[in-house]
Amino acid sequence: MTQLPNIITLLRIADSLGLLLCDVTSMAYWIIYALCGISDIADGWLARKPLQYP
Repeated sequence: MTQLPNIITLLRIADSLGLLLCDVTSMAYWIIYALCGISDIADGWLARKPLQYP
């Protein structure tokens, strides 16, 4: 579970590079942009969530 925030961050970096290939007026740009925002929220929440030990 500790690796998941790092994986989300790497995927967000790849998605943000994909934004450079899209036109700002296209729907694909805004979908990728929204996914980057959602992944940022998820990454922050998971990174700050206390570890649950069994």
